[in-house]
Amino acid sequence: MSSTLEHQNFFTALTDKPIDLNQLVGKVANLASANEIGARVLFSGEIRASSHGKEVIRLEYTAHKSLAQKHMIEVLREAREKFPLISAICIHRLGMLEVSECAVAVLTCGRHRRETYAANQYIINRIKSETPIWKREFFADGTNKWGENCDETH
Repeated sequence: MSSTLEHQNFFTALTDKPIDLNQLVGKVANLASANEIGARVLFSGEIRASSHGKEVIRLEYTAHKSLAQKHMIEVLREAREKFPLISAICIHRLGMLEVSECAVAVLTCGRHRRETYAANQYIINRIKSETPIWKREFFADGTNKWGENCDETH
């Protein structure tokens, strides 16, 4: 499932396939406006091997797909209004993920690093705290725990 805003340089997706970070960066390199990019910031949120003092063996992400997609588009639209971005992409995984896999990626491109970093942080913080995507952690001891959405300090 994927969607674009009214501008082709802004893209969101929910996927059950692994996120290819090289392909993500390549997608931006092919934009007509790529020669205007002076800063490119890539955030990759990956599955840690421990959480809550326990060994994690895998995670599961579920979502209210239509609401999540709608919210992700809105966050990118607002980031575009708030920051002078050339491009922004946000992709979030759904389904079962193993330790070290990428769960979410945000790529922002702009002319200068300060606003490009700020936009990236704005997007990931909003996605993690507000988007109806939920994670369940499975631990080596056989237990599991549904995670809470994080606040913007995490």
